[in-house]
Amino acid sequence: IMEVDDGFFASLSNWDGGFYLGISDGGYPDDVPVYRAFFPLFPLLLALLSLLPGPLPLLASMVNIGLYVTAIVLLRRLYPEKDNAVLFFALLPFAFFHVVAYTEALALVLALAYLQSLRNRSLGRAVLLGFLAGLTRITGVALIFFASEPLRRRDWPAAAAAVAGPAGGMEAWMAYLGATPGDPLAFLHTMAEFGRAV
Repeated sequence: IMEVDDGFFASLSNWDGGFYLGISDGGYPDDVPVYRAFFPLFPLLLALLSLLPGPLPLLASMVNIGLYVTAIVLLRRLYPEKDNAVLFFALLPFAFFHVVAYTEALALVLALAYLQSLRNRSLGRAVLLGFLAGLTRITGVALIFFASEPLRRRDWPAAAAAVAGPAGGMEAWMAYLGATPGDPLAFLHTMAEFGRAV
């Protein structure tokens, strides 16, 4: 885990945030197998942010705040008649996880933009967004269930796009893990390091 010494700002990268910062700084070293439980897109974003001046936990938090606001805007576009539900969602206590150095805000924006792309039949964009979601966290692969609506309509291209992106992102991560530590399911197997054996 990366030691964060940014005073007050260190609290913006507690717990999993420290792992993400560590990966952004040193990649996935063989001697720290627990890092493989953390998907690569957010650490890559953090590595890019580290090129800017300022404490990285603060920069990550600022980007995540922007992503969270974007997610609220996307929710309103997707469900314009549900303003009260969107406001309730925005004010729930778990919203804290969207503004610290965690993947929640990025994953939420990618999922909502993916869903909007499917609805607009921007299938290439849906594949790309689904792919990125599959590289963000394990829940990204669950986006393939959005294929059920186009399947019901017999819209085969949309159904294929709905599956291809998230599955492709997960497969890319598994291929990397298969080539480096030799275990394509290392992201599951390393959960034992947290006492959550799979």
